[in-house]
Amino acid sequence: MYPYYAVHGFPEWNSIGLWILIFFEGVFGVDMILKFFLQGMDEIGQSLNQPIETIAENYFKKEFFIDLIIILPFGLLSRLDHRLEFLWFIKDIRIKDVSFYLSK
Repeated sequence: MYPYYAVHGFPEWNSIGLWILIFFEGVFGVDMILKFFLQGMDEIGQSLNQPIETIAENYFKKEFFIDLIIILPFGLLSRLDHRLEFLWFIKDIRIKDVSFYLSK
């Protein structure tokens, strides 16, 4: 879907495409929040039972900034300058990561 918007531009303000886009942005936001509480696993599949502070700190050090870049409103930026439409592909890569977590 994001590559579609990269090619065809940001959806109109009163279209269903905009609501679908808002839905996926919400999914990204929920994914970011959940990752602050996601326990790691050891080699045999057991939970590491780390304190919540350690989990949040590890997420903040490793993946938070990538997720923060993903949640930026690239559609609005591409509305300002059409040369920025390639940024939609970054969101497309992140959709694949989220769908991987949902398939588990």
